[in-house]
Amino acid sequence: MLFALLPFTLAATLPGISLPFDVDATGQWVLPAELPAALTAAGVQPGWALQAVDGLKLGTDPQAAQRIVAAGPARAVRLHFGTPTGETIVVVQRSPLVVVEELGLLPWSEWFAKDKYAWATTEEGTPVVVDGQGDGWVLDPTMATQLKIPSPKTAPLKIPDLWWSLTDATWVLLAPSGILTGDRAWAEGQFLSAARFLNFKDQAGDHLALPTADGLRMLAVRWPDGTPSLPVCDPGVPETCLVAGREIVQSLLDRPGGKEEALRVFGVACAGGTFRACLEATAIEEPGLSNKINACADRKAAACHEVARTRLASKDEEEPSQLLVGVLEYACSVDASGSLGERLRRLEDVGEGCMLLSQAFDKLQVPDRALLSLDQACVLGRSEACDEGTRRRQDAFALKTVRECEDPRLPLSTSCVELGDLLQAGPISATRLDSFSAYLKACKLGDQEGCTLLGDYVDRWGIDHPRVQQAERSLKEACEASEQQACVGAAHLLVRHEPKSEAYAEALGLFDASCKAGIAGACISGAEQRRIGKAKKVEAMSPMEMWEAACEKDSPAGCAGLGERFAQRKATWDNAYEAWNKACNTGDAGACTQLGKFVLNRHSEPWPQEQPSRAYLKQGCENGSAEGCYWLAEADLPKKGDPPEPAYLLLEQACEGDYGTGCADLAHIHRQRNSNFDDELAADFLQQACDNGHFESCRDLSTMYLRGEGVEKDPAKARELAQRYSVNASRRFFRFGLRLGFPAVAGGEVELVAPIPVGPAVALTGSFSYVPAIGGFMVVLKGQDYVPGLAYRYMDAGLRIYPNNKGRGLYGMAAVHQLDTLGWDRPLTRQGISGRIGMYTESSVFYTRVEMGIGQYGMIHLSDWDEDTKGSFPLIQATLSFTVGLALF
Repeated sequence: MLFALLPFTLAATLPGISLPFDVDATGQWVLPAELPAALTAAGVQPGWALQAVDGLKLGTDPQAAQRIVAAGPARAVRLHFGTPTGETIVVVQRSPLVVVEELGLLPWSEWFAKDKYAWATTEEGTPVVVDGQGDGWVLDPTMATQLKIPSPKTAPLKIPDLWWSLTDATWVLLAPSGILTGDRAWAEGQFLSAARFLNFKDQAGDHLALPTADGLRMLAVRWPDGTPSLPVCDPGVPETCLVAGREIVQSLLDRPGGKEEALRVFGVACAGGTFRACLEATAIEEPGLSNKINACADRKAAACHEVARTRLASKDEEEPSQLLVGVLEYACSVDASGSLGERLRRLEDVGEGCMLLSQAFDKLQVPDRALLSLDQACVLGRSEACDEGTRRRQDAFALKTVRECEDPRLPLSTSCVELGDLLQAGPISATRLDSFSAYLKACKLGDQEGCTLLGDYVDRWGIDHPRVQQAERSLKEACEASEQQACVGAAHLLVRHEPKSEAYAEALGLFDASCKAGIAGACISGAEQRRIGKAKKVEAMSPMEMWEAACEKDSPAGCAGLGERFAQRKATWDNAYEAWNKACNTGDAGACTQLGKFVLNRHSEPWPQEQPSRAYLKQGCENGSAEGCYWLAEADLPKKGDPPEPAYLLLEQACEGDYGTGCADLAHIHRQRNSNFDDELAADFLQQACDNGHFESCRDLSTMYLRGEGVEKDPAKARELAQRYSVNASRRFFRFGLRLGFPAVAGGEVELVAPIPVGPAVALTGSFSYVPAIGGFMVVLKGQDYVPGLAYRYMDAGLRIYPNNKGRGLYGMAAVHQLDTLGWDRPLTRQGISGRIGMYTESSVFYTRVEMGIGQYGMIHLSDWDEDTKGSFPLIQATLSFTVGLALF
């Protein structure tokens, strides 16, 4: 008998009909002795045998009758009973049922590890079975196949409580082995480890996949008529989860599990970036904030800020939840919404949502997101957010630099250089190093820049400073231990010693040895070391050999330096082209620029693979050479008027790259336009040019400050700029011009400035004048009558001392001079000395000079007027002259 094979819970029942049956010895279903009062009142008697259901004879397969009863909606069912007097039909009402029908078994793949299995969900919300090896298997319901996902990131999967609460109807499981019935709790226990799908193969509707040892047991679920459906939420499309959450709130919120499921799907939408869902979830959790949340949903910034502040201050939000973060994200987005006028009207709350969002990320210890939120608030006009963002960015960079420099296993030398630079600006609490120690570590690790910067401290502190001496010993010890990079660092300190010392010579030896060992930077430093003092006796490669060695090691700087030296002689221009070409191709932008200028030199045949000048200049400009940008623009600059826009933009690029001549040309362009606004722009460009070494711009800007053109009048600033020009502009050694004054009258002067590299400038000068018809005054000085028609000649030679080595500005002078009268019966000559002061100013190749002083012009003898009167006295007169001329070479 079938019933002997079924569990006791499968006692004879008809699904959805509350009528009990017993099974007699012959296997018939009979009514028990205890019957419901309603049936007894209707005349139904115990012991009646059930023979058919809706016309289907029960026979030996009662499951068929049970399936008929379970099929379809709630309805009246006819039961045929056999009684002692014949047959009786009893009509009963079948209640609504949730029918779960088994569709079959979907076997596991042969590679599925069966020792352990359970449903989970991926980060994207896809149900996946995780096997014993940790691999995931995704069911494709349409194709009824399983796809493998190696080691997926998963979370436990659970059918929502609300799904079980959609109806109070009895659950019926139609299985091949029998029919089971039970309530909701029973069903949850039966399908606890199942996953829910909305279709399987070609059948739409709810389906359950229940993992077993042999595979997935597939079940179809048919709900009673009128059962609400559980809204679908696809994590891949967050907007569907927002819609699903709203549907749950509207019709299912009061059911068991309704609130939890609404919060879950809203949370999925919120995590996916649909921030309205965050607000609606918050309204469920905090009904008292509903009005504010509704106003916030209407993009009222103040309401959003209040909701965000309330939630952020809540004790339940010590660690902000995803929902709170979503609310804050929404508030931040509202801050940036609306027209400019609307944002100005809420100026007092500008960026408040973004500031609160930053606080939340701080609590969550997500510094990158917190910084991004501060940047958003900064863009919206929150000044403190800008300051805080800048500080955090600097702190983050500093901490990263400290970690990389002080890494015990693999420290980065470049990070130590960066750390030294940061420590120059201010202390960093995360490290015990100072900038000197950081550069020293970088140098020991082989960073050429670190060694160079370490040497700069010697210039600042002196070679005898205790820390410098300790660093020198440390590097030499490391060098003796065969750490070749430390040898370079030691050389950078030793080269700071006096050339007469052994240390200076030792530096060249270390550079030479390190260069031969393959360190290109050592070759460059050795080539640049002056071969003076005891270094002259060191057996080392020549500077040219070192430049060649650096270039052979593919050093861009080495090839650039080699090209510069080869370019000095026409006989080696071919070598210069080759070296510069290699430097340009290996990343030296300045070499590309030099190459662009170099190929313009006249040469008989093109060099191998030679390109037009503009091609090299363009490559240099694009790779960061500001000078390249200037020369690329220079050919298109008109002498007067505005240049083409591309040329103007190239000048801007040159100026932004701190190439002073580019700034000066921009200033010239704007000054030609003769407008106050352009004068202001010109003054700004001249200041940049002056600051970047174009000292003629300092002089031009000085003039603008004197006149108040484009700037406020400022004589003190004008003097400062003029002094900067005088001290720094390139000097010209040969000067000649036209001179007017007394006693020279009219003539010319010549000046030769001594090429002294430092200190005051010394110049030798001479002047000559020849003026006809005015020499008669010399006769008068001898006590005789004026003689017309005599010529006058003046000559002097002197020494000028300028306070700066450029030979400009205020100066002092001592001179000897001679005055002659020509054309009389006997020459009259007067000689003497003079002391003078003057002011020399220069503009391009032109100069002006104003000079005054006092001189002695021979003696006045009283006997020349009266033979009987004895005595004499020196003739002393003031001198004054004005000169204009050319300054060359």
